[in-house]
Amino acid sequence: MESRDFITVARPPASIFENDTVQLQASEGEGVQGELFDRMEYPGACPNACAHCSAEGYGILAHFYDHAYPTKGQPYPQAVDAIQAPKKMFMGLAKFIKHHFLFSAFVLLLPNFLTKGIFKSLIRFFFYDYVMGAIKPYCFLAENRYCRSVRELRRAGFKVTSSLKTDDDTKDLLRCLLIALSNILEWDNAHRYRWQDIFGGEFNKEAFLKNPSKEISRLIPVQVGRERGWYDDKSRWGMIGFSLKLALMFSPFAKNLIKEFIKEVNLDEIKMDEGDEYHNLLRPDYDIHGWPQELRQKKFLAIRDKHIKENPDRIAEGNRARSRAESAAQANIYMQREKGVPFLLFFICPVKDGLSQVKMVETKFSLDNPKLKETCLEIIQGRGKTAQELEKEAEYLTKQDLTPLVGGTADKVESALGVV
Repeated sequence: MESRDFITVARPPASIFENDTVQLQASEGEGVQGELFDRMEYPGACPNACAHCSAEGYGILAHFYDHAYPTKGQPYPQAVDAIQAPKKMFMGLAKFIKHHFLFSAFVLLLPNFLTKGIFKSLIRFFFYDYVMGAIKPYCFLAENRYCRSVRELRRAGFKVTSSLKTDDDTKDLLRCLLIALSNILEWDNAHRYRWQDIFGGEFNKEAFLKNPSKEISRLIPVQVGRERGWYDDKSRWGMIGFSLKLALMFSPFAKNLIKEFIKEVNLDEIKMDEGDEYHNLLRPDYDIHGWPQELRQKKFLAIRDKHIKENPDRIAEGNRARSRAESAAQANIYMQREKGVPFLLFFICPVKDGLSQVKMVETKFSLDNPKLKETCLEIIQGRGKTAQELEKEAEYLTKQDLTPLVGGTADKVESALGVV
């Protein structure tokens, strides 16, 4: 099996989000880097129109040193946690329909003037007030930053919703459902890959428009058969398929809405490209395209070995990055355990008659001294200080008990450095 040292990468910058309400967006450089991760890319336009970058060159891409294709999207922790709300809500609704299908069918068969207000309240109180409130601070990307398949889902969905002959309040609530669904697929690539594999690769438009229930019945065992039995994935997709069939059978509004969406959506924009396939070849929980695990492993190794052979300089660069990351990780562990990391500080100090002398200070990075880096740079670079001042600082550092003080140059150094 493939081994990686990390899952999440650097947090995305606030500039890629829809507006300035996004929370907890730290600087672009903050985050966790493992041995395989190279960089995040937020392209404005792709000069080569690569297949994995999409024709427009938009989206978000995570690049790896030793992989032939980048991955799409950036599932950082806050967004992944936030989408638990709509995921649980959709699944809870599917479970309710499955366990109370007679009641659900009865409600769907009631006249529209009796049920319309109930459905609108359900969506408003649960999805609009709760779900949207949970995901909005973390998930709302600028439209061009969603990956290609999710952009197509949103394009077709918003277009169909706008054209419906219904009141504006209902349209807004349907958009809410679409936004919640699209954010699940954007930030959870396990769900997005499955959706691309089945809807983009196996779905038959003509068959669905002719007999929706029959096409859904055909696809459910295909989806379930590709799950490898982790958790309750098999029963989960079965419940979702059953709920969808029930809605199509007993709700004319839902049937018309879904049919119009199917007519509008471009399945070629949904299905997996080579990069999506590559990053699913070693998935232990799902057989992409129905390929058995042994076949997927052979395909993965063939592509990766070719990439490594053709890009020796990039692989060497990745190994150097791995070494730096490991060193930084060890230093961080030592810092947390020992409250500091010992090091030697060297600097050149001018003396009389044009001669220079190398000075050394033995000190440590310390969790208790947050200004250490700034002060060390002042000593190393001189910052306009005279030889006498540098001499005085070096002498002070090597002789004094470093209790934080407030005052002149030596006191500033004292407050930031600890001498071993």
